Amino acid sequence: MYLQFDSFERDALLELRGADLREIRRKALERLNALDVGTTLVVTLKKGLNDGEIGKIIDFALEQPCVRGSRFSRSRRLGG
Repeated sequence: MYLQFDSFERDALLELRGADLREIRRKALERLNALDVGTTLVVTLKKGLNDGEIGKIIDFALEQPCVRGSRFSRSRRLGG
């Protein structure tokens, strides 16, 4: 399972995805953890917006039983 996980910050999510997805993502991770569904966090980075969260995202991923990996990429479309 791949789960989009670009940021912990509301403003960054609004800029990258057009919506504050924090609560939806929290519920999804709760369910994935409960069902032990192997999950990869997929992070799109934009310089100056969410690139300072890389360490925090990795630490968070390590705390989640369902997360088996993280993938970071830069999107030219997003100006990163």
